[in-house]
Amino acid sequence: LQPGEEKTLTATLDSTNILPGEYTAKAKISYDGNIIEKERSFLVGSLKVKIVDFPPKIIRGSINKFNINVQSGWNNLLEDVYAEVFIDGSPMMKTTTEKVHPWLQRYLTGYLDATDLELGEHNIRIVVHYAGKVAEKNSVITVVEGEAQEQEIHEEKPAKLNTTVIFMGAAVVILIIILAVNMIWISKIMKAKHKPKRK
Repeated sequence: LQPGEEKTLTATLDSTNILPGEYTAKAKISYDGNIIEKERSFLVGSLKVKIVDFPPKIIRGSINKFNINVQSGWNNLLEDVYAEVFIDGSPMMKTTTEKVHPWLQRYLTGYLDATDLELGEHNIRIVVHYAGKVAEKNSVITVVEGEAQEQEIHEEKPAKLNTTVIFMGAAVVILIIILAVNMIWISKIMKAKHKPKRK
């Protein structure tokens, strides 16, 4: 590596047998008797969508806006994501179709007609469709009297680190190596500047 020269060293990581989770990539570069070590964390996971939450209550005798919060566990954009809602086994609504960005949360919105539902608790099943797969959640929802309350909506936000995501370790290693090579280059320039000039 000549002074001022920049090269990219590449490496690959086979994630076939790596379990989902958070990992650390370490790069160690030796030059002129010196050693530089850098490390970065990365995530390995799988194609998965998680149902984070949904309104626990709906208002009887009205059409309720119903937001289902889902979270991506995939490192690529997921398109055509939507949800279906069943109450006591009967189909009640289908949400809008949305795009969910890598590692982010997204609200799928629909309108649930509770006109004919009785007061009290009901079984609810939410089915989210994505990339030819489904995520399901079975729970209980309560039908109440009163005025509907708006569900608090947040912008898309990064998923927590413990969610399953896929992030190629090779890209992380390459970034680390590029940083290390740049440091080597700067070190050589500094040495060249301080080298005594011959008369």
